[in-house]
Amino acid sequence: MRFRALAAPAALFAVFAAAAPLRAQNDRVYIYRYTVDADVPESAGMIAMDATPLRVLRASAPKPLMASVFGSLTDRRSGGGAAVDLSPYWLAGGGRRSLEGYRRMTLAGRLTRVLTKTVLSVAALQEGGDAGELRLGIGVRSTFHDPHDPIGPAFGLPERVELARRTGGPGAVDSVYAAVRREVRAQCCLQVTGGWGLELRAPQGEPGKLGNARHTVWLAGQFTLSERWDLLTTVRGRGLFDSGANLRTGAGLQYKTSAADLFAEVAFDTNDHRLHPGGGAEVRLARHVSAVAAVAREMDAGDSRARLRAVLRWYPTNP
Repeated sequence: MRFRALAAPAALFAVFAAAAPLRAQNDRVYIYRYTVDADVPESAGMIAMDATPLRVLRASAPKPLMASVFGSLTDRRSGGGAAVDLSPYWLAGGGRRSLEGYRRMTLAGRLTRVLTKTVLSVAALQEGGDAGELRLGIGVRSTFHDPHDPIGPAFGLPERVELARRTGGPGAVDSVYAAVRREVRAQCCLQVTGGWGLELRAPQGEPGKLGNARHTVWLAGQFTLSERWDLLTTVRGRGLFDSGANLRTGAGLQYKTSAADLFAEVAFDTNDHRLHPGGGAEVRLARHVSAVAAVAREMDAGDSRARLRAVLRWYPTNP
């Protein structure tokens, strides 16, 4: 008799437990709340100026906001600069979506996900001191295919965070983000991103006059081979509408650890028809802060020499 008395409440509990994920699917959530601190890509404005430390680019999804300072550590002529990347969709207050709508595999659902992962970027670089040449880079970057999306059904980050808030103790939510970060970086398979950039230069001694526009387009792929290894590929065209047009192709390997990522790359550039090997490291200095330094061989007035570039980045994300 006691068993029968408990059977009805138990059945109702099972029904509500099964229905909870369905209600969560229809609830509207703020998509950018679930940004994971993993695989921060290069600034699109820096790509437009060919000022990134590494030639072979990541294809991971961008953060809705990122600020960078960068420069060359071996060539004083390159000077230093700064860049800001931000999502127009995030800036306009967008991003509040139902999980069902966000995950929908229709054309509209896919295009909206691309929109949430599109950033505009502005960068400026002063070469050779105050009297040197000022360079301005403007870029747009989008992620077209992203199986590493933490909001997707493969990871279910929003549901896991909500469950941790209801049932977990102190630090439970942070633990969920840390676990999803590891899962995202180990998830197969291919991420695809691309972009367009425009560089403008102010001639030396004429800082108020911008000209000499150069357009850049690029496409990058990132294939996760294992929990530790990613294969990176990049095709980039620069100066496509003037006589100095050139093409760059390259491939690289990324070795991932919890504290730092290591890179090795080789790129072929039609400017000098040579292979340019290089390598670098990205170190997480603190939550939301990372630094990248890379060395590569390049040609300067016919002589081969090493080039060392570095960038310090800040990007607000969740734990």
